[in-house]
Amino acid sequence: MNALKIAASDAVRECFRNTREIVRFDQTDFTDVAVAVLCVDDLAAGVLDAIKRTGFDIPIFLVASQGRSNRSLAIYKQLQDVILQVNGVFDLSSNNAEYHGNQLETAAKAYE
Repeated sequence: MNALKIAASDAVRECFRNTREIVRFDQTDFTDVAVAVLCVDDLAAGVLDAIKRTGFDIPIFLVASQGRSNRSLAIYKQLQDVILQVNGVFDLSSNNAEYHGNQLETAAKAYE
């Protein structure tokens, strides 16, 4: 059996290192995905809701952006609800990319 993939947007790919194939959210039906990595823009686009609708219990990690943001307050209020639905939160920096990759691998193996 082939290893399942990591679903992630281009914006977050630098924050983790992993040997699994990475697939964009618009290129999967999530049957081939073991773990998903989302950013705030993905949340606003409804990606989390799409994953939840599949009924799969895919582990989900959220990437917190650094620095100041001009996002609306409504997005941050939405994050309060989302934080209880994710398995972990990463920073966007590549400083911990190896560690984040290991977390993803552990979650993916547990899901498989």
